[in-house]
Amino acid sequence: MQPDSGGVIRPGSLGGSRPVSSLKGLLGHPIRRVRRRDSDGPPARENAMKVNGDHPTNRLVSAAIALVAVLAGSCAVTPPESPSSSLNPDRLARLDAALEDYVESGALPGAVALVAGREEILYLKAFGYRDREADDSLETGDIFRIASQTKAVVSVAIMMLQEEGRLLISDPVGRHLPEYLETTVASPNPDGTYDVVPARQPVTIRHLLTHTAGITYGGGTAAAEWVKADITGWYFAHREEPIRETVRRMASLPFETHPGEAWVYGYATDILGAVVEVASGMPLDEFLRTRIFEPLGMADTHFYLPPGKRDRLTVVYSAGEGGFTRAPDPGGMVGQGAYVDGPRTSFSGGAGRKRSVVGV
Repeated sequence: MQPDSGGVIRPGSLGGSRPVSSLKGLLGHPIRRVRRRDSDGPPARENAMKVNGDHPTNRLVSAAIALVAVLAGSCAVTPPESPSSSLNPDRLARLDAALEDYVESGALPGAVALVAGREEILYLKAFGYRDREADDSLETGDIFRIASQTKAVVSVAIMMLQEEGRLLISDPVGRHLPEYLETTVASPNPDGTYDVVPARQPVTIRHLLTHTAGITYGGGTAAAEWVKADITGWYFAHREEPIRETVRRMASLPFETHPGEAWVYGYATDILGAVVEVASGMPLDEFLRTRIFEPLGMADTHFYLPPGKRDRLTVVYSAGEGGFTRAPDPGGMVGQGAYVDGPRTSFSGGAGRKRSVVGV
């Protein structure tokens, strides 16, 4: 499965993959519809969903949150002073040697390696440098930019809001963001020009979750219009406008494909972040912090770092034929980023978060 030159996977190119046409297909459990009204929020619609009579926090979201916790390393266990005896020491020595070699050969500036199992951190070590030029050694609690891993957390937030009856993934996005009720697509012509035509169907939340809404990162057929609007690439930390306003402007620009017709990687999860804000009535950073990160004890996960943690933020390096070079500060997509001293205004649901490996 390979995307074309524009980063688009067309129908028929997914091999043996099959679409999930319903939550029943996703969960493998029958679904019954219930009516809920939340005492502390707006009335839920009749077709809010519940699985097999379980608690409203159903298996899907519970599993998704658990997955995020595991991937993020959120664990209430103190890191070991020495490797667990349940691991083969010879193989751990090989892991040490390999990572040390990566650093010494210049293949990596540094790395933190963690092995966990059965609610226990079995192996945790840091190699190389937080800041190579300053000869500043990397530590296990240092903080990395996790980029598109942010998308998984925002997708969990959407599923939580569905459980609460505040939205459905089958909803048109325009139900929550009215500017998306009618969108357009850039239809290319043989002579290299393109026509802007109405989308064949509304963009839904499901399209955004599955990256089939037809929205790029500002490239593709109508790239010049996205460049003119100053909406290209995944880096938003320098922006002084809230993500809701940036997403509002996206809706007026031509998309790359019609919704539901191809897989296109781009701003879909940034738009989901705006949906979370509208549906929950909370800024995205506040929703993720109070509803996901604080309950899971993920104390080192932030959009923008508290000033007291700036010394734990690892330096970004760019890889080239001659090895690594220090990225500019603040720079843009290739750069250190305005994550400490910037405007702290735009909460990018697609690529905005920073966190440590252990997160405690």
